[in-house]
Amino acid sequence: MLRKKIRFSVLYIYCAFFLGSTSNVVAKPPNIELIRNYDCDNYRQSYLAEAKNKSKLSKLFNKFGFRAYKKNDMTLAASLFRCAFLEDDNNYLAHYNYASVFAIFNSQNADFCNSVYLVESMKHLGASINLNENRRVRVKKDSDFNSVRDDYEYKLLTINPNASAAFILTTMKTWFGPQQGIHGTSRLIFLDNQVVKWRVFETGKAGEIGKWSKTILGKYRIKDNKLYINFEEYKIDHLEGEILLVKKNNIIKEAKLKFKDFYQHLPFMDNCNI
Repeated sequence: MLRKKIRFSVLYIYCAFFLGSTSNVVAKPPNIELIRNYDCDNYRQSYLAEAKNKSKLSKLFNKFGFRAYKKNDMTLAASLFRCAFLEDDNNYLAHYNYASVFAIFNSQNADFCNSVYLVESMKHLGASINLNENRRVRVKKDSDFNSVRDDYEYKLLTINPNASAAFILTTMKTWFGPQQGIHGTSRLIFLDNQVVKWRVFETGKAGEIGKWSKTILGKYRIKDNKLYINFEEYKIDHLEGEILLVKKNNIIKEAKLKFKDFYQHLPFMDNCNI
């Protein structure tokens, strides 16, 4: 037992020496390539004999990663969590822990809407929930993910794939229709009281910044996955469409609103679209 503890300590000290001090709280996110280029092979062979198999070795890497996480050495933690799921891609905890660290990195990233940290976090959160759907409940209580709560992919991942169309519609809340020809970007916001708000982004003249149009209120209703919207005070009397979902195992991968005689809308983030 003493020998095992010594070997664990040697591994952690070696990792900390090359990837940074264990007492250093990351002030800004690291270059993601530093994590991707971390050499797991330094320990794989020496610890594989002790771990007996890749699954147990994966758990060791995850354990070392969590130690680094507790010491606020997030770069080292992310590197070791990555080693863990590279050893065993079915290690849902390693995927989850890696996603949580990248959510923290994302909170320190200046460009939230074009964040490689956000993409990486959501990719591995999805992998974790697909392997263990109980992670869907856990992540909602995990403060590490506070910076990504409004992200549309986070919302999709944390919705039960068997939820009603009405729940999905209002949980995603804001749906965007990409610009089509001379028509500006369209935004539909669905509220719980069956009220929908519609706005269109009006492109400004040359040299001028565009702006959102006045809000047009309407009422919507849902039957199964069919969607009906009425705008009583606008030239478009009503819209008919459906909510389409792409599911993979335990998660919803994609969602969109497909209308008749109107372009489709996707649940993108409000503050990252015009």
